Amino acid sequence: MKRILLASAALTAFAGAAAAEVTFTGDARLGYNDKEAYHTTTGARLDDNYGFYWRARLYAGLSQELDNGLTFGGKFRINGVASNSLGSSVTTSNLQLWLTAGDLGGLYFGDYEFSAVDAWKAAGAMFADGFSEQDGEYTLRGDINYGDVVVSVSTPVSANDVESPTNRTNDSVMGQWNLAASTTFGQFDVVFAYQGKGDDEYFAMWDHDNNPLTNDVYIHKVGDDLNENEIYALSVGTTYAGASMRLSYAYTNYADDFTIGGATSANGYSQSSLGLSASYPIGPVALSGWLVYEDGDISDFVDENVFYGVKVAYASNGFDISLDYGERLANNAGIGGRDARVVLEGGYKLDNGLALNAGYLSRDSWNIGSGEAYYVGGTYDLGSGAKLLVSYVDADETSNSYLDDDEVGKLEWQNGTTVEVSFKF
Repeated sequence: MKRILLASAALTAFAGAAAAEVTFTGDARLGYNDKEAYHTTTGARLDDNYGFYWRARLYAGLSQELDNGLTFGGKFRINGVASNSLGSSVTTSNLQLWLTAGDLGGLYFGDYEFSAVDAWKAAGAMFADGFSEQDGEYTLRGDINYGDVVVSVSTPVSANDVESPTNRTNDSVMGQWNLAASTTFGQFDVVFAYQGKGDDEYFAMWDHDNNPLTNDVYIHKVGDDLNENEIYALSVGTTYAGASMRLSYAYTNYADDFTIGGATSANGYSQSSLGLSASYPIGPVALSGWLVYEDGDISDFVDENVFYGVKVAYASNGFDISLDYGERLANNAGIGGRDARVVLEGGYKLDNGLALNAGYLSRDSWNIGSGEAYYVGGTYDLGSGAKLLVSYVDADETSNSYLDDDEVGKLEWQNGTTVEVSFKF
């Protein structure tokens, strides 16, 4: 990473303060992928890259220590060159701004995860802990650390309030409050997470196609990972005799437009999940499992309550392999209310910089059908931040999109044959 220290008074944000620090990092890639896939029902394109593709990005970071012990900083990404372009257009993204007070906490704005998601610790595949996840929204967040207690509050915010595409005011809307608190008591750690009901004005102004001319109102583009549900969750974990155990509970009051079997409810739907998970290492082998009891309108509708998962993993001398199987609640009576998944993945790292990987994934949703994928490939470290990737992935293109065809497996390799060289500095 190249660092540039700007110590002149002209570039110092506050007179008398310590010198400002500006850092730059970057990455670039050039690749070829031979698979062009489309959704068999909607016709939508499933993969990001087809044929030759390329990208170059620059990351800029700025930090200033103030006289009063605070630190102000920010960073953002400059998207300089992308596929189908040689640099004619430049955009910026992933803005983050912060004002911190050492270990006491700080105030944050921009591309940050919401408080509940950051702090929450689930016990298995729980249905009722579906917190909204930050997906391109602006986040306003504050963290406070007091001894062993960490408290965080956040909300997505709109850039401005909009009555119509041509009538904009300077007011902003707080979209949905999140609260998270965590602490430790001896061998136990405790996490509480809360997500408030979404603000009606904020969620009414969704613009999924990001086009102000196709909506009555245009305020921002809301990602698909947001929901208006109210969620309470509590988790307690501990370690004893080498084993790690966790007990978690989550309860969700669903938004008025939430449907079960295509129907809404005048009284609203609710669901709770109680999960227990445990893991235990035996030399190079790690055993883990989870059990979840579901209770509420959704589990009653599909007449299923108990769900489980097990995983066995081995890692030693550069070799690793894992087998993971689980069944989780699905809001779909047509698939028996169960979503079963199998993941078998392994890899081997050689001393010469070569890493080989292979895997098989299956998602069986009973009578609706199933999706499968397997992959094989490797990477080679070219030195000085450069890397060569060669991979082959064969993923089903099912009408239910069981598998993301452009992010298969833990390495998120693309469907088809891919050859790519990348560089970081």
